[in-house]
Amino acid sequence: MKNLLNLKKLTLLGGILGVILTLGIRFYPQLRKSAQNKEFNGYKAVIYDLNGVLVKINKMGIAQEIGFKDTMFYYLLDCKDKADVQRRLFETLATLDGYENSPHTPCGESGEPMPKIMCRWMNGDMKDPQQELVRINQKIEQLKQEGFFKNNREHRVIKNTINTMFHPSQLNKHRKPIKPMLKIVQEITDHGTCKQCVLSNWDEPSFKDFLTTKTGKALTDVIAEKDIVISAQIKCNKPHPDAFGHVMDCNGLAACECIFIDDQLENVEAARKLGMVGIQVKDNNYKEVKKELKKLNVL
Repeated sequence: MKNLLNLKKLTLLGGILGVILTLGIRFYPQLRKSAQNKEFNGYKAVIYDLNGVLVKINKMGIAQEIGFKDTMFYYLLDCKDKADVQRRLFETLATLDGYENSPHTPCGESGEPMPKIMCRWMNGDMKDPQQELVRINQKIEQLKQEGFFKNNREHRVIKNTINTMFHPSQLNKHRKPIKPMLKIVQEITDHGTCKQCVLSNWDEPSFKDFLTTKTGKALTDVIAEKDIVISAQIKCNKPHPDAFGHVMDCNGLAACECIFIDDQLENVEAARKLGMVGIQVKDNNYKEVKKELKKLNVL
């Protein structure tokens, strides 16, 4: 009888230990990555973000669209730091529908969570962007009357920025290729070791317009359009795990076989939690990115 009780205790402890290990692999990136690497046979894919990694926006061009004089003086006189414009932009848009209450909410360049309306726009839930723009502009004028903006210059800069965002051709004509990164893509293709894909938070009308531009065509010269996934197509924004999962599932990849490159730390960290290698593009560190890829033997 005593031996039977001891056996039951051992069985119970074994079951508890199994649950702990399962939870550990699920929630702790290092354990999860270790488990995946047991069958690791080399990296099979490099997954890139688009904006800030393979393409960038010419800031002088956008300043001209918004109003060069207003933009210059707004930065010089009204902003606390370079992230202040984006912060105020997000605060303005958040007055419509608030912010997403999710640990997977996309962030802007400065790490600020995006307003709900922008998340809906990028994941394809916005049925009529131009009608939404009418609502936004009405709200902006209301906010002006309520004294929301610091001054008339801020009102004009924020309003013109939002209107430029919602008119794809105005924004896309100022997108330029990041040549050192596209060169890396070509070198990996020539090396023949990895599949190369794109995973980007982007609304569909703007993305379709982008593909018609010179920069868009330069991109699809090195990465096939079928291998470019945008959030609006899959109804899911990074850094949600399902966005990464979609790319992996479509290509038969395990997380430990993937290298993910993004300019936003939140997305890089999300990829690492899944077991991918995460590399951040920051401050034009293209040479460092290339060195890291060489270490990983994909170049």
